Amino acid sequence: LLCNLRCLRPLVLYLFIMSTRVQKIMTQPINLIFRFLQNRTRVQIWLYENTDTRIEGHIIGFDEYMNLVLEEAEELSVKKASRKSIGRILLKGDNIALMLSTGKQEGSTKRRGRDPSLGGCVTSCNERIMKAESGKRKRHSSSSSSPP
Repeated sequence: LLCNLRCLRPLVLYLFIMSTRVQKIMTQPINLIFRFLQNRTRVQIWLYENTDTRIEGHIIGFDEYMNLVLEEAEELSVKKASRKSIGRILLKGDNIALMLSTGKQEGSTKRRGRDPSLGGCVTSCNERIMKAESGKRKRHSSSSSSPP
């Protein structure tokens, strides 16, 4: 019996190591929500079966049903492109279709190169495109005004 336990020991150790590696790779949804809460990250929430309205705010609490308590919440109207401040709210988890970080944290200025209205897309690319297009226009207008 003792020999059998010694023989199984490396196998048990291998299985333990493999199981810890899987846990490190996979991010649980509750851990992501907890990270948003800890970092005071501003999140945007897309509502289930209500595509015209989104909610933004800082998560200050949640439970196992994904009910969220949001502070400094704002209601965003996609069609009207308007924002309405609604303060501290409780959002039921069954209304949540998607949750994403806007890239803003409380007390910090807007991060360079992030545009939260575009879901965190990089704005530096847009800036480079605008500069290139304005450079083309300047060269085109100066070449057309000079005599051949």
